[in-house]
Amino acid sequence: MTYSCEFSQEEFDKWTIVDANEDDVKWQWFNLSWAKADGAYFIADRTPADDYIVSHPIEFESGATYKLSLSHIANGNHNLGFLLLADYGLETPVQEIGEIEVSRGWEVAEKEITFTVASGGDYNLAIHFIARHNYFAAQRCHAFSGSP
Repeated sequence: MTYSCEFSQEEFDKWTIVDANEDDVKWQWFNLSWAKADGAYFIADRTPADDYIVSHPIEFESGATYKLSLSHIANGNHNLGFLLLADYGLETPVQEIGEIEVSRGWEVAEKEITFTVASGGDYNLAIHFIARHNYFAAQRCHAFSGSP
């Protein structure tokens, strides 16, 4: 299985946005032209962030190891959490994949996380953004099976 999302505006519109803290500040599509980085952005400049962006169902194989790569640019240090969900169910994730630390920078950088799927199926990939005040951009997201 190979999955890739460049977070074009058309691809972004296929993801589900969850405003978990109901503050009306949520993931959005944005073109950061000076950095040549358009994609899914979270801008939390005045309020804390606690929100998700959730993919459509993706097929994952039982026992397979996946590497998730995320290209990003950030105006502050924070963590992003990754979850596998069944039927968009944030209340009871199928699997907590883990977190990556995103560091402040003015150029697009890449981070990776490797995980093994305990029980295969069609799952949603959820990206959870939590921060006090920051702005964050997820430019590309890739997941594929194989050894890390």
